Amino acid sequence: MSIYTPTNCPPAEEIDIPAMHAKYLRERDRRIKKEANDQYISASGKWADIYEVDPYTPIAPREPITGETDVVILGAGYCGMMVAAQLKKAGIDNFYNVDHGGNFGGTWYW
Repeated sequence: MSIYTPTNCPPAEEIDIPAMHAKYLRERDRRIKKEANDQYISASGKWADIYEVDPYTPIAPREPITGETDVVILGAGYCGMMVAAQLKKAGIDNFYNVDHGGNFGGTWYW
């Protein structure tokens, strides 16, 4: 017996994927702030070192990733990896896991 019930969605062939994608691009464009990363502040105070530094993995400097993606998964812990696995099963390969830590693993990593 399953505790999960299927989402009440129309059959896949009835969904206008290009129209849905265009809608989400329009909504994304409405929300992108011109100031981009300038809107954020760095952690400071006595906890800054704990928050800003992964104690197990040194930061590897790299150039920013640019370009289009279908999905951004915030977090590379257990749930983030499960979302990635489900996306792969669904045939979606153009996604990124974004995490503050230097590696995958979440709770057991820290």
